[in-house]
Amino acid sequence: MDIRPIRDDEVDGAARWLGDQQADPARHIASESMDPAAIATDLRQLEPRGLEDVLVAVDGDTIVGLLGVEHDTDPPRVWWRGPFVADGADVDTVADALLAAGRAQLPDHVTEEEFGPDERHAWLPAVAGRHGFHAEEASAVLVRGLGGDLDDLRGAAEDPAGELVVVPATTDLAPVVAGLHDAIFPGTHASGSRIASARDDAAVLVARSGAEVTGYIAIERQQDATGYIDYLGVSPGARRGGVGRVLVAAGCLHLAEAYACPSVNLTVRESNRGARRLYESLGFVQERLIRPWRRGFSLAHLDSPPAS
Repeated sequence: MDIRPIRDDEVDGAARWLGDQQADPARHIASESMDPAAIATDLRQLEPRGLEDVLVAVDGDTIVGLLGVEHDTDPPRVWWRGPFVADGADVDTVADALLAAGRAQLPDHVTEEEFGPDERHAWLPAVAGRHGFHAEEASAVLVRGLGGDLDDLRGAAEDPAGELVVVPATTDLAPVVAGLHDAIFPGTHASGSRIASARDDAAVLVARSGAEVTGYIAIERQQDATGYIDYLGVSPGARRGGVGRVLVAAGCLHLAEAYACPSVNLTVRESNRGARRLYESLGFVQERLIRPWRRGFSLAHLDSPPAS
């Protein structure tokens, strides 16, 4: 068995194989889509080096495993995209070889590692535990459709008191959004400056009460055309006042109307009952639970911000 970077002519076939795996909760990895076309695009655009960071285990001419090596500097973390192992292949042998090769090509500054399997994954938790990873609190993946009548969202996006206005974040508000994000979500996978930076496929909406920014929502259109709520943050002094509900409804409407997303999804910590009630009241339903396995760092000390 050889480990090497995937070739471009292999990507589409591998993406179809991964799509089949992703449909099975016992093999599902949170970082990947379930749509083969979106998976192929994601693999080619994997940060920071594209296909050079997509490793395959090859037995003869057959791909029997795949691992994406997505890493960053802030935080100094690798998010392992996989590993995926073909039916009939030895899980431990293939997964261990892919992980060893992936670690060998990481920059020295990357000291944090994370897997993101479905809670029902058949074998990745055992592999992660054997390699020194520890399990932390699961997050629920919640989904709602954005087709048809959206009057419920339009109503929820209006502040009953008439004090809140939700608008796209402007350049001058970027430092405010960045500071609020870093205060609410310290140590998370994306810094405030990254969240507040402009992108064609993403937007940040802010809630304002007069001149004061009381909260924000970061949303994006994913490769499979579905919408994603990346972050919802409400300033401590404005919580429990309905700001979060207005922002979520406004964010969903923006995804439907500006990006033509057919649905929207998000993740929320399993224990964050307040946030889950908020999302469920706006039509979200649970699709699955994702259990993070981490090595070299922990987010267990962070309290989930309360829903508002």
